[in-house]
Amino acid sequence: MRGGELKMADEEHSLETERVDLGIGERLGAGLPLHEWRTLTDPWRTPSVRMTMLFAGLYLVLRMWLPTVGGLPESSAKLLSILVFVTLTFLIAYHAARMRLGLRAQLGGLAGALIVWLALSFLLRPTPGTQVVAAAAGDLAFMLCCVFFGVILARAFRDRNILLPASLAVALVDLIGVYYGLTGRLLQDAPELVANLSVKLPTIGGAPGTAVGAGSRVLATMGGGDIVFIAVFFAAAVRLEMNVRGTFWYVYPLSILAMILALFVPGLVGIPALPFVVAGFLACNFHYFDLTPGERWAMLYAGLVVLVVILLCVFAARYV
Repeated sequence: MRGGELKMADEEHSLETERVDLGIGERLGAGLPLHEWRTLTDPWRTPSVRMTMLFAGLYLVLRMWLPTVGGLPESSAKLLSILVFVTLTFLIAYHAARMRLGLRAQLGGLAGALIVWLALSFLLRPTPGTQVVAAAAGDLAFMLCCVFFGVILARAFRDRNILLPASLAVALVDLIGVYYGLTGRLLQDAPELVANLSVKLPTIGGAPGTAVGAGSRVLATMGGGDIVFIAVFFAAAVRLEMNVRGTFWYVYPLSILAMILALFVPGLVGIPALPFVVAGFLACNFHYFDLTPGERWAMLYAGLVVLVVILLCVFAARYV
């Protein structure tokens, strides 16, 4: 009888442990069935890690192969490059932000990606046969540097309300920097430096582009700062239990729109992307901010000011 009681107690304890594990998984957004509960104690076995690795590998393959594809009209080649490489960049940042890694693991990922990027970009001299591979791997390593740095930076945001003024400030600083600040001057005076600190969208199908580095022609670039803050917003949405999936579906199409405007509208070359990113993040998550009615009106006025400044900067860049 005593043994039977112990057995029943063990079964109840096991069931309770499964319930606790499942609760942890649900709170972390893992969504795993019970038979995969071990992933809850091993962050490197979670779906987000596997998806990050999958899309990183796909990025590497397409980054090497698509530039060799020919026979596409110029406009179609531009649009395909935007859709493929911006989409993969967002998917990598999105899934990396959802990885349940501690600070040490995140710092390790940042250090590893940084070492690979520095080696491929500045230390090693690839042979003609390995230039394409080195360029693709270097771009991927730089992207991962930005993503890991953004995920680490998101740890600084411990309250949702801090994100609201911070995001508006980021959009305004990016706007002024591109049109009137350091970023704009670097784009004119040191384009190769800017390209080295960006993720490149390669030309496809013989579309015209700019020769940057060995073995690559570039259609456009995504600045490192843009990728950092895309990762910040994704990771902050995860940490602060905001709308993570909605953030992706708001920010991603607006970023595609920004890139299309930059490539297809004369006079908008170099358009800043962060105002579009911030607009998508705030549109999706504004209801999560705990603001008084007066604060909501103040934030609305601040957003209108930022919008007016954006329109004035775009008008000045195109017509003045």
